[in-house]
Amino acid sequence: MAINPIDLQVNFSQLNQVGKQQTMIQGSEILRQDKASEQIQKDGLKNSEDVPETKDLSEGPEKVKEENKKKEQSKKDKSKERKNLKNEKKELFDNELNDPALGQRIDIIG
Repeated sequence: MAINPIDLQVNFSQLNQVGKQQTMIQGSEILRQDKASEQIQKDGLKNSEDVPETKDLSEGPEKVKEENKKKEQSKKDKSKERKNLKNEKKELFDNELNDPALGQRIDIIG
């Protein structure tokens, strides 16, 4: 398929307009990229300057660990109290056995 001379004349006359349109399209792409990079840079600066707000902590594994520690501590305290009571009873019993007057007199009447 051959190109007729009339078609070439029309194409050459429109060449300037097509070139301008292509330049504008490329320029608008560059402007969009510049605006996007500026916005990203502003957001980055804002995020780096601001301290992020912390969220409320829910009862998570830390809370469970603390409860377990409290339970273990209460168990230890109870076992210490039991040992102390046993030691006190044993001391009282030993003191009664170590009494020098104990076993010296035998009650035959009673």
